[in-house]
Amino acid sequence: MFGQKNGGIILKTYFPHKRKIVLLDQKNGKINAVPPHENVQPGVIIAYTVASSWSPCSFLNNVEIIYAPLMLAQNDILFIHHFLELCYYLIPYGICDESVFDLIYQAYKTLEKKPLHSERYKLLVLYKLLNQVGLYCEDTTYHTMQYYKLAKGPIEEVDLHVMNNDIERSLYKWVYTCLESHPCYSNLKTINFLTAGRGL
Repeated sequence: MFGQKNGGIILKTYFPHKRKIVLLDQKNGKINAVPPHENVQPGVIIAYTVASSWSPCSFLNNVEIIYAPLMLAQNDILFIHHFLELCYYLIPYGICDESVFDLIYQAYKTLEKKPLHSERYKLLVLYKLLNQVGLYCEDTTYHTMQYYKLAKGPIEEVDLHVMNNDIERSLYKWVYTCLESHPCYSNLKTINFLTAGRGL
């Protein structure tokens, strides 16, 4: 997908105050970076070369937009912001886990292909993300093969017919409970994506 370049997903920008972004780099994990221009937005997948790198920032050149989730953003901009915000706060700097990057890329593709089931796919993406970054719920209700398969199976292969209304609500509760106990919970500005109309 990226050829000889690095690849990353923009989690946050500091424009116009600073020419600085936070990237989830496919190989190096979450990093701070300085792009050559400000013509990029959060959520966009980019390819780039690293001109120089030292703490605390990498300087980027030859930035190319590979994918922008335009349809998803048009349909549910709050979800995009919530998902990116969770990635920003939950993924530590410098920890490389390509599975998280792959999850985001596959989530973009899957959500745009299956609009009829998009709400359950969004929930599944959040559930899988929190599992992959190590959040854990002690409630034994979730210690079953069914929930394990939802957490670990490829997102594009999940059969949403197994997610009845009870499971859907329990997953919303699981995600919210995990986030509520996280030290960064008070920083989350988009938590109403989970709570609106769900009685959480």
